Amino acid sequence: MVSLLLSAAMLVTTLTPVVTVPSRPIVTVIDLAKAPLYREKERWLGKRLSEVLPGSSVSRLLLLTAVTSATADLDAFNITRLLSQDVAFEHAPRDWDSAVVIWEAVIETADGHTFRIRATNTWAQLISPEAHGFFQFQLVHRPAV
Repeated sequence: MVSLLLSAAMLVTTLTPVVTVPSRPIVTVIDLAKAPLYREKERWLGKRLSEVLPGSSVSRLLLLTAVTSATADLDAFNITRLLSQDVAFEHAPRDWDSAVVIWEAVIETADGHTFRIRATNTWAQLISPEAHGFFQFQLVHRPAV
């Protein structure tokens, strides 16, 4: 009986994966996935996009998704252009849950704020760790060179 228990203990020990903990802790966790979607849904309602995220303050744009046939620089250009429009935050569109997201990106500002943007061809959702909101925009096509 004792040898059977020892064999079972050895089997469990050999099947248990070893988890390696990083030697230094993660410095900052920025939640752009879950928490903001449950907090402050109306916080930006009626505010202008430029009040929440001035287009000139964008220092880095990390393109995550682009369901287009365009090049990455054109997709980044389109996201930057839609962020520069002077539009107001509105209630979420009724069909947002079934909408096809064309672009998704993470935006870092010069003053250290981080945002996530998800956009269809007419609506965008801007997400920060504290709040999120929706705005409607018009695509502005880049002039031919």
